[in-house]
Amino acid sequence: MVGIKVGAAAIGMMAATIGLAAAQDAEISKPRGIVANFDATHLGPVLDELGIAWQERRTDDGGRYIRASVGTAFAFNIVPSACGDSVALTDCVGVSFIALYGGPQMNYQTVSAFNQRYAFTTAGVLPGGRDAFISRYEIADYGIARGNVASSIANFAYLADRFKNEISSGVTTVAQEGFVSDMSENALNRKVAVAMGGEDEALAHAAPAVRHRAAFEAVAEAVRMLNATEQAPKNKIQNAVAKN
Repeated sequence: MVGIKVGAAAIGMMAATIGLAAAQDAEISKPRGIVANFDATHLGPVLDELGIAWQERRTDDGGRYIRASVGTAFAFNIVPSACGDSVALTDCVGVSFIALYGGPQMNYQTVSAFNQRYAFTTAGVLPGGRDAFISRYEIADYGIARGNVASSIANFAYLADRFKNEISSGVTTVAQEGFVSDMSENALNRKVAVAMGGEDEALAHAAPAVRHRAAFEAVAEAVRMLNATEQAPKNKIQNAVAKN
């Protein structure tokens, strides 16, 4: 049986980053096999192999979703969408992974800075300012590889943990563009590690799910560099002229 160590590289990595007491070394079988769509029948087997507990639930207004958890340390929600049957939630070619956080007043600037830095996810603050979320949307119009689903969930969990740490500490920046220009403390630390040698080589031999994490940190710098490059295309914005 062909498999990939998404359990060790993803769930195991979840344990390191989310702080789970233990993690299953679950191997994803047939990683290039296709998940036809994101309804519970097709998504459930991947969640089971990753050791993720899940059950179908309903929102207060009757909408259906999947409640999922990794041990007791991380819980998130899976919302199938773009379904052929929106009542039964079958033939769903879209899905949102959503983690919610509640607590003291959220720092809008911290959330905005996080959102600018990581293109893989979307983060925001809910009305009232005491609840925040991080989400990821996936599509499977023509199916998606089982290994890709597993890697996507693993990286979503990884960034959700970073998000939780940032909003917990309430880190602020002098200006909204601070995280783009300064690359944030995490990105700067990585530059130092690379300069000292060894990290890039280690990442080259890591599982794909882990290699993405360095790429996440590089997006903000890529935006800054492209914006400063004269030859890079830039779409022009024209102000609309108000009619009397």
